[in-house]
Amino acid sequence: MTRPLIDVHAHLWPEEYLALLAEHGRPAAEACALHATDRPDHLAARIAELDAAGIDRQLVSAAAQMPDLPRPAAAAHAARLANDRCARAVARHPDRLGFLAVLPLPHLDEAVAEAEYALDVLGAHGAVLTWQPGGDQLTDDRFDPLFGRLADRAATVLLHPGGTLPGSPGTPAGLRWTAGSLTEQTFGLLRWLDAGHPRRFPRLTAIVARAGGAASLLPPGLLPRPLPPSVRVDSHTQGNDAALRCAADAYGADRVDLGTDYPFARGPDLAVAVAAYRRLADARPAAAVPTP
Repeated sequence: MTRPLIDVHAHLWPEEYLALLAEHGRPAAEACALHATDRPDHLAARIAELDAAGIDRQLVSAAAQMPDLPRPAAAAHAARLANDRCARAVARHPDRLGFLAVLPLPHLDEAVAEAEYALDVLGAHGAVLTWQPGGDQLTDDRFDPLFGRLADRAATVLLHPGGTLPGSPGTPAGLRWTAGSLTEQTFGLLRWLDAGHPRRFPRLTAIVARAGGAASLLPPGLLPRPLPPSVRVDSHTQGNDAALRCAADAYGADRVDLGTDYPFARGPDLAVAVAAYRRLADARPAAAVPTP
């Protein structure tokens, strides 16, 4: 039997959630323009694209439109709205979609409560997190209670760039996210390993988006090879096959999961992303990520 092809890195932005963020001064014009909301026609188009690309299931999240509002109550309300609406969208296509919850970090108590609700009540597969919620470091010890709750549930966390390293002054706007996020993911993966999270939370599966940034280019002594069993990367290299092969060589091909960054990759680009991943998957054992 062929194992299902699961896209672990995809975006879905509920319309009500985007409107709420806009009310708090956080408009998301690009997300609105990408036609990847919870509208029925957008969901139908998504499923048709998954069919065309040969993707069996997709884990969606509202990243990187995160509910990291300054007031804890407002952040908690925004996270609850996003997760409720994502769960509702998944319920329309339960055989094809799952979701990763957004959490109201850096507010720890609210984030723990929302994680428990999203996983225990809504059926989230895990959570999507950025490296510097509210300006704090995700690997700070103060966030350990959250990781403990997630580990208790054998959850998956997608570690996603937050756009906090936009590049040096004068960097063209079109490159700030692309290049800055690679640096962000590189340092994030190194901090995750240095903080001992794989050892302290072995039941927590961490997937580092963007193929772990540029960490695969570092000297072997700076990075365990292969990665610890609970640490994985996705295959999103923006169509750079050489970068994907480098990540597979550095981390272990069996530690790479399909990640498309949908809807930023769709149509022909989605098919290209799947084909590149299949070239790796055909030569490796079954992935260790729990099937959502």
